[in-house]
Amino acid sequence: MKLLTLFPLLLSLFAFVVAKAQEITGRFAPPAGKVLVFAGQDNASVGGTEKYHDGYVENIGIPGGITHYVYFSEGWTNAFDRTFPIGEVAGLNKETEWASGPMHQKAYLDSPKLDPCVMHLSIAMEGNNEDKVADGSFDHLIAELVTFVKEHPDHPFLIRPGYEFDGSWNKYDPENFKKAFRRIVDALRAEKLPNFAMVFASSSDVKPGQFEEYDPGGEYYEWVGYSWWGGDKDAQPALDYARKVGKPVFIAEATPRGHFFDKEDHEELWNGWFTKFFNHIDENIDVVRAVSYINADWDSQDMWDGWGQSKIETAPYIKKRWLEKMAEPRFINAADEPFEQIGFPAEYAEPKKPVAPYNNATLPVKKRVEDLLGRMTVEEKVGQITGWWHYDERKMQEEGKIFTPEFFAEKCPNGIGELGPLHNLSIEEDAKLYAAVQTYFRKQTRLGIPAILHDEAAHGFMKFEANSFPAPVGIACSWNPKLIKEVYTKAAQEARSRGVSHVLSPVVDVSRDLRWGRVDETLGEDPFLVGRLGAAMVEGLQGSTDGSIAPGHVAATLKHFAGYAATEGGRNRAPYLHGPRQLLDNQVEPFRHVIRSAKPSSVMVAYNEVDGLPCHINPWILNDVLRGNLGFEGLIVSDYQGIDLIRRYQKIGVSDADVARMALEAGLQLELPNNFGFQHLPKMVKEGAVDISRLDDAVRAVLNLKFRLGLFEAPDSLDVKKAKALATSEETRELARKAARQSIVLLKNEGNLLPLKPGDHESIAVIGPNADVCRLGNYSGRPLKTVSLLQGVRSLLGDSAKVTHAEGCKIAHNDTGDSYANWRYVNEVEFATLEDNQPLIDEAVAIAEKSDLVILALGENILLGREAWGENHIGDRTTFDLTESQQVLARAVLATGKPVILFLNNGRPVALHDLGDDIPAILTAHYAGQETGTAAAGILFGKTNPSGKLTVSWPRSVGHIPSHYSQHGSARVFDYADSSRSAAYPFGHGLSYTTFSYGKPELSGDSLKAGESVEVKFDVKNTGKRAGTEIAQFYVSGEEFSIARPALELKGFARIFLKPGETKKVTVKLEADDLHFHDRSMNRVLPRGKYLIRVGGSSTKLSDPVSIRTRPGSPMNFSGAPSASGAAPRRDAMPPAEQKRLKKGKHPNVLFVAIDDLRPELGTYGTKVITPNIDKLAESGIRFDRAYCQQSVCGASRLSLMGGLYPTLTREQSFHVSGW
Repeated sequence: MKLLTLFPLLLSLFAFVVAKAQEITGRFAPPAGKVLVFAGQDNASVGGTEKYHDGYVENIGIPGGITHYVYFSEGWTNAFDRTFPIGEVAGLNKETEWASGPMHQKAYLDSPKLDPCVMHLSIAMEGNNEDKVADGSFDHLIAELVTFVKEHPDHPFLIRPGYEFDGSWNKYDPENFKKAFRRIVDALRAEKLPNFAMVFASSSDVKPGQFEEYDPGGEYYEWVGYSWWGGDKDAQPALDYARKVGKPVFIAEATPRGHFFDKEDHEELWNGWFTKFFNHIDENIDVVRAVSYINADWDSQDMWDGWGQSKIETAPYIKKRWLEKMAEPRFINAADEPFEQIGFPAEYAEPKKPVAPYNNATLPVKKRVEDLLGRMTVEEKVGQITGWWHYDERKMQEEGKIFTPEFFAEKCPNGIGELGPLHNLSIEEDAKLYAAVQTYFRKQTRLGIPAILHDEAAHGFMKFEANSFPAPVGIACSWNPKLIKEVYTKAAQEARSRGVSHVLSPVVDVSRDLRWGRVDETLGEDPFLVGRLGAAMVEGLQGSTDGSIAPGHVAATLKHFAGYAATEGGRNRAPYLHGPRQLLDNQVEPFRHVIRSAKPSSVMVAYNEVDGLPCHINPWILNDVLRGNLGFEGLIVSDYQGIDLIRRYQKIGVSDADVARMALEAGLQLELPNNFGFQHLPKMVKEGAVDISRLDDAVRAVLNLKFRLGLFEAPDSLDVKKAKALATSEETRELARKAARQSIVLLKNEGNLLPLKPGDHESIAVIGPNADVCRLGNYSGRPLKTVSLLQGVRSLLGDSAKVTHAEGCKIAHNDTGDSYANWRYVNEVEFATLEDNQPLIDEAVAIAEKSDLVILALGENILLGREAWGENHIGDRTTFDLTESQQVLARAVLATGKPVILFLNNGRPVALHDLGDDIPAILTAHYAGQETGTAAAGILFGKTNPSGKLTVSWPRSVGHIPSHYSQHGSARVFDYADSSRSAAYPFGHGLSYTTFSYGKPELSGDSLKAGESVEVKFDVKNTGKRAGTEIAQFYVSGEEFSIARPALELKGFARIFLKPGETKKVTVKLEADDLHFHDRSMNRVLPRGKYLIRVGGSSTKLSDPVSIRTRPGSPMNFSGAPSASGAAPRRDAMPPAEQKRLKKGKHPNVLFVAIDDLRPELGTYGTKVITPNIDKLAESGIRFDRAYCQQSVCGASRLSLMGGLYPTLTREQSFHVSGW
């Protein structure tokens, strides 16, 4: 019975492997699951005499194909005349130079017994003669090889030049090897021979990266090969490379080297080496399509002394087992006329046309980019740095033209960089769209450059029929990077399954003005937390932390750079309100962390202006800060209409073309969604108004992303079945439940009203405008199934209670109940008045009076907070209050005297005022996703212990903005005349059904310098009666700043699950880099000083502090990046005593520097930037306090001086430029 149970599993596994193997194709490769076997090599017969040539394939009882060795060399054979005699052999062939020995392949192939054989030909360029093959010196030898292959058109040849490019006796130069390989192939192709396939092969000891180093180009070979001698890791890089390039594998040499079959235990040999050999084939059956066993008496020849004797005919047991193995259907005898099974000759009557380097997937991306760039016209280049999109997605869907290649041929005649989304398409329609896109861009444009399809994935893939998770501000309340990575992995997989390879997510703006309509798209108010959670999002989307994009994943986009969430009045697209230091230390800091730890593929520029200059045309923002300070190397993309709006809003420049030039010169590389400005670039380039090199740099960035995404090798159609399976996956729905459970925050639980117990209440009323609708938030798709609060409660309780419902009031008359429709299609909002809602309120009160308990479902919907993008489509608000009707409804329900629980579904904080005091239990969901109702019911009725904690402080009213916890000390002195300044619910707050206590933190060290970290350890104990998860937080505050700083800053956190009464030791690292900030000179520094560390369950419930100091003289941690100004890092200040000593010495201080001393090439801003004469002074001990330059000094030189590259006494430097 066990075997019967196992058989279907094994069958399924085999089917999976075969299906995977079907992706591997190559000339003369047998079908998936089949292996071509050569077993005829016998070094004793290399002379090719009449005596041996018939027995050559019969000496192990069956024909096994032939392996021959050819040597391109001069004089090499004379040194080995015993083994490789020169001269005629039995009159079968003339003496030849190229076939040392000679091997006389003609003698073998002319034998009738070898007519049905496939031939494996190995070419060695002995004595490092690959340079002579490469430069043409051995063309006469290549010609003899070509003639030989040409004279035997009935035999297919697998030709292995090299034959091991990394073999111990072949010290090939990579460049010469590649040229030699190509020269041989070009000579064979010139004769249009249909009977050969090339093998690019290594030894068993090949190292990672060597295949890439020696690859002659994927168009020059059809197979990947290697030797296998029995090691567990033999040639693993070769297998990896074959899978990467999608080519079949030929194990070109395999034998139990060092064994002596005529002397050893044959059964032991079989159970040892041979079993391992066949296991190796089985384990790699997805790529292995041919093997060559070397049946040789190595030891009979002096040069192979000690290699053994592995002739199967001397080992009867091995011979018997070998023949049994060869009888298995999967093995194909290479000497038994396997031609039909390997597609010879009809399928390959014509050799493949050479492939352009940019279409060669084996070449490095950089080489592919440069090759393609060099082939492009100016118009094609501009096409690659622009997008195309139509705002009316319903029209596009209904007309259906977008599902045809002809549509894109009309819209994008010169190709395109990216295509914007149609969110409303079904999976089947996405497949039709993708097929049309592939057909036109890959097959009908001149160069076949694919288009990127981009979309959104703010909290799940933003499409119809796609899963939706909690909004970012909600899932951030989980404080769980691992969960977030899992969620965004699912979003990436769904996106890629539907043809989307680039998502314009995540948002890592720091949200502190909560009037802004896009708060729910952010991760909260704290730069440290936003950075950590944002990095997890990028890792999930891209599937890596090294910048690569894993299969099934997408390119991520950080947005919006920079200052977008801190605009004037909380109004979308308004100017950034604060100074550059606030920008760098708060808004930019999350970008810094994510870029360095997760390496996102792209960054989107913000609409807002900084100090009067919009970010899209701001070189300080895009070049100095993003490129220089943060070290970002990816693609910089515009926000939608980013260039177009500059002329409309700020009236900068004289035309769209002028603004486009500014944007390109500032560093913008891709204009989305359409070419409002970049359409003018071809004319400006041809007129000389725009430097072609700037255009080329932008095109390189777009092409680089396309190659890294694998779009040039992408399939022509989508797997609809796979896409549907991802959309309906129960595993994904369970992840959505998990995310919702961890994101819901218990704000208040007076008298431990919660959790409720099923059966304690006969009748429960669920009342409110958010009771029977699942609010998903901004940038949501439309999942196949959602669960409202009402549905969740009814499902959990079943027949244990009567659950009644009343809407209570409407928020807006044109509220569709669908988050996507409210976001996309509803423009002017028709708010419902109290008069409109009074009948619904009365109905709700009547139902409440008949119930034992009321769950009020209030809060927001998207119409109360969304992205403002048009005069009739706005979303920023001047109040956080519940709508008037909701407030009246809540008061009326409370007046019934029934117990009331408030469940808020909202995108940003809600100001409850007195209601917050009067309602005993309050939860907030922050748009918890498609499983909101299931998760909320589980928490309400105790199935789940809540663990979420706020990532945004909840102000008491809009007049309390700003309310974030990390304000400067001077902002925390006075209350308002009419209210406390404190938040209603502070950052980090969130209750549980149990309680926790904290021990005093302990540090692994009492001081810290740049590049170091210390461990913060503390105990957390569950002091309650239920198991629960606590989010432990630790904060720092400074005592000795040189410039005002926040009074408290989060620097670490941990999620801990604790059983009742259990205590755990929590260890979190404090990194020195996280204490850096920008000083008065706008350099990112780690100053000397004292810091206090506290731990606790929120920003207002903290332990007594412990202190740590940053050590004097600490070097600054710049991580190789320049300061915000683009200057080089400054040296640390000298201690006063050292300054005094030097001042008394013989070394003067220099006041000014002459302009002719500075070289214009000082543009690297690194530690090796030098000027000749200044260096001489510096080396003599002089220290510089000021730099005085004339205006004509190059910018790089000014920055080098200004940045403090050279030593100073005080570290502070003045910088003056005359005539500036």
